[in-house]
Amino acid sequence: MIIDGWNVCWKIPEIAALIPEDLELARRKLNAKIKAYCQSKKIQYKIIYDGQPHIYNRTIHSQNHHIQFSKDPQKADSLIINFLRKQHKPHEWTVVTSDQELSIRAANLEAQVVPAELFVEKIKSKSISESDLSAKENPNINKTEMDYWLKKFKQN
Repeated sequence: MIIDGWNVCWKIPEIAALIPEDLELARRKLNAKIKAYCQSKKIQYKIIYDGQPHIYNRTIHSQNHHIQFSKDPQKADSLIINFLRKQHKPHEWTVVTSDQELSIRAANLEAQVVPAELFVEKIKSKSISESDLSAKENPNINKTEMDYWLKKFKQN
């Protein structure tokens, strides 16, 4: 699955409302929602955003192979199409976007296309709290801590 990042952001009201104030938080919330959905469904995914110079720390983002930013003047649409062209079986990929031109170009490469609005309905059920955004991917909990918390929960 290839997601047209900002296109999907604008389709989720609580995320779209953040865009004028905090682009990074809007992006992180979308990334978390997509990650939760795709992991629960065991779907391979890539989120591609239009990049904006001096807003994002590209070093951090380059460490996450699920997220990619275009570099000005290139647009996310071009990255998505180039990615599909490099695939041995582009028909096995689904592009999530409501951009009509991108939808046509992806379909011409035999990729599946899902409108962003339909995808948003699918991921709506996965709620992401603020603490989920800052939680570590793999927290290190040793046996002593685990035993403590298991006893604590059993008491209640």
